[in-house]
Amino acid sequence: MNSERRFGWSLVIAAFVVGLLVGWFAIGWGAWPVQWKNTDPVDLRQEERDEYLVMVANDYASTRDAAVALSRLGSWPSLAEADREIRQLADYQTVQGQRDLAQRLRTLADGLPLPSGEPLAQPAQGLDLANIIKAVVIAATVIGLVALALYLLRRRGQSAPQDRLRERLRETQGVTKTAPPAIIEGVTGVAEKETEEEPSLPERWEGIMPRMFRRAEPETPPSWGFEVAYEGEGMEFDRTFTLDSPGGEYSGECGVGAATHLGENIEQINALEVWLFDKSDIRTVAKVLMSEQAYHDEAMKEELSTRGDPVLAAPGTTFSLVGNSIQTDVVVNEVEYLRSGLPNSAFASVSLRLHASKRRSS
Repeated sequence: MNSERRFGWSLVIAAFVVGLLVGWFAIGWGAWPVQWKNTDPVDLRQEERDEYLVMVANDYASTRDAAVALSRLGSWPSLAEADREIRQLADYQTVQGQRDLAQRLRTLADGLPLPSGEPLAQPAQGLDLANIIKAVVIAATVIGLVALALYLLRRRGQSAPQDRLRERLRETQGVTKTAPPAIIEGVTGVAEKETEEEPSLPERWEGIMPRMFRRAEPETPPSWGFEVAYEGEGMEFDRTFTLDSPGGEYSGECGVGAATHLGENIEQINALEVWLFDKSDIRTVAKVLMSEQAYHDEAMKEELSTRGDPVLAAPGTTFSLVGNSIQTDVVVNEVEYLRSGLPNSAFASVSLRLHASKRRSS
């Protein structure tokens, strides 16, 4: 199933990339490349812009028609921007020795109401129908390729169960043709009588037994066993175990860690947290294994109860952590306390046995 999903996503990604390449390179660059037409003077390259401004200055020097000059400079963002560029071009022409041309440019700048900082009137621009059609065709091509990939993927998912069923039928028919005549007659007789009785197993069968004679064997749920030993590690003590099925499927985790310490000494632990995480459950199940002194301290017992049900740590103590699909049985093997300080307060060592197993579905 995972391989089919990976193949499906790979197919979708490949279709998207192919559609993008076809739409971008083949159509966008090959069939209908972008062409600039009727562009505004301000969008020209610098050399062409300079030539355009020189043309406007020459015309203004001969006609002194400010309205026409303003309309020809209408693509510039503002009067101030046009004035700045005209005067820069005039300075450049002066350096190049073109004093007459530079004077005509300055005359243009001085004869217009520059700079005012207000934007010039922009020429009306209509919609480019050709570009709109190109964009629609490219988008339709990409969407069509992706839709085709999704359709093929869906058809493949629907036909896979039918193909497997046909293959099983062919296997069964092949076995039936090679079966002894007595068995074939027995099977035919059962079909003709149309009784509700289960067909009896043949006394002898050479080859692969057909599915109708097989009896399903109950599957044994996977289980995991772990030995845990606390040996005075303090609050750094933490043991985590991953619950993976024989096929490598992640089912959850379980473990044991330090829950709290005695007073301000983080090396003296008086409670351990035993927990279970079931991937099919939204919560982590836990119980707190407490020393004798901590278990009889009602304030500490109430404080730790928020992390899990309190359990007295004693050799032979057993309890279970139950999730939706996993159950972990815990056995306390040995418990030893530190001899210093309060009696039976801080653990010197604790030995546990954890046995996790899949719960049978009811």
